[in-house]
Amino acid sequence: MNEQQSNESSPKPVITGNIDGAQQISIPVTNASGAQSQAGTNVYIDEVKSFFSKSLLQIIKNIFSQPIKGTLGIFTNSGGEAYQQGLILIVTTTIFYILVPYIVAGSEIRSAIGFGAFFKMGLSAGLILVIISVLTFVVKAVSGKPDLKKELLTGGICGIPLMLILLTIAFFMMFNKDSMSLLNPESLIQQGVVSGIILLYLLLMLFNIVQQSFKASGTNDALSWYLSPLVICIGFYIGFKIASSLFMPSMGGYGNGFGY
Repeated sequence: MNEQQSNESSPKPVITGNIDGAQQISIPVTNASGAQSQAGTNVYIDEVKSFFSKSLLQIIKNIFSQPIKGTLGIFTNSGGEAYQQGLILIVTTTIFYILVPYIVAGSEIRSAIGFGAFFKMGLSAGLILVIISVLTFVVKAVSGKPDLKKELLTGGICGIPLMLILLTIAFFMMFNKDSMSLLNPESLIQQGVVSGIILLYLLLMLFNIVQQSFKASGTNDALSWYLSPLVICIGFYIGFKIASSLFMPSMGGYGNGFGY
């Protein structure tokens, strides 16, 4: 009995050393989805940088130096990048309509209505461009070859003269701030002949952008000429109506500058 207990309590031999044929394998685990997401983000950032450094300058050059042929060429030569370019321009216009009024308004107005009002103003500008894109798509669905993704480029390019209108108002506010309002484009007309002519040219540029977009899709020339001003006017009207019902009541009395 004692011998059996001593055998059980005695330490068992321990095998030391390496086992033949056994290898310790370390398998690295990588986050594939995270790497792909990071790569996609980097590609998108590079495309945005390329657009602002190259494509945007060419678009501006075309619509100013060749208002008819150049603007038409933008739409006829647009490819798969049209959707992205239009989206970038719409977002840029939205940010522009947030920051410029916020900077120019002055501390008194900023403290009175807060940053939220300027943010809603920017959203209103972006909304107008989206509505213009939708309206051009509807017209092309009847008379041309519609492509909803490409129509965002139409609205996006319309953001260029829209930003210039705001810059013009901000410029004249430097000299006559009491009679100017960033929320009321009509105040630009009241500044005299020069400001009125500038506003007229920018409105004609808006009409021309939509007209050339129609022509690029095969819409009849006469329809393009007559419908382009209607699309712009209706787009602004619907955009102002929606913006005024959603945003203007919370803008502290400054939101009724559009006259609606």
